[in-house]
Amino acid sequence: MVFVLNMLPNPGNQSGNFRLEANLTPEQVSSFLAGAYYINIHTQANPPGELRAQVVFPR
Repeated sequence: MVFVLNMLPNPGNQSGNFRLEANLTPEQVSSFLAGAYYINIHTQANPPGELRAQVVFPR
């Protein structure tokens, strides 16, 4: 795990937003640009992970 993102859900728990600003090391930048990072969303209903998605840099 590199970063923890805590999301504040909108009313009805159907959507929400998160934002993270961080200083990355050169190695983290290389990993990010190579597509090595992903987001894994955990919920109370599915603690091991509800959704997993790759984070990609638009080229």
